[in-house]
Amino acid sequence: MRQKGDKMFVELLPRIRLGIVTNNDFQILSKKKINFKGESRSDELEELCQYMQQQPKKTICLLPTKAQTEDIKMLELIPKTVVELIAKDDIKDCMYLKNRVSKKLNAYEEDNSRFAGLHKKIKVKRGKVKHLIIINFVKDASGQ
Repeated sequence: MRQKGDKMFVELLPRIRLGIVTNNDFQILSKKKINFKGESRSDELEELCQYMQQQPKKTICLLPTKAQTEDIKMLELIPKTVVELIAKDDIKDCMYLKNRVSKKLNAYEEDNSRFAGLHKKIKVKRGKVKHLIIINFVKDASGQ
């Protein structure tokens, strides 16, 4: 566990996963927030990549939107080759069920909303920026 040295963070992560963010959790996260100075989204992405490259190897960056993690400009800033990963759906032992599910999946192949927003294909790069995690939560614990 990467967070074993930070007891507060160890206790905070499970609550975030469950969508339970206390005022104290919000204060802890606010202290770790990166305040961008750039005026455009491109400037912010460049700042984020530079910041991440200065962090320890296993640092995790929480981003507020899925779009920010998928931005191709962010990938371009990492000096490695782009790798495309393709999800493979597989059901073993039950050919009838496998064929039935495959037909359903193929019908919705381009509609990510049918699969909890999961994409069939994603592009990644191996490098210093290894973990980008998306967490959407309210601005503060009171929901405002």
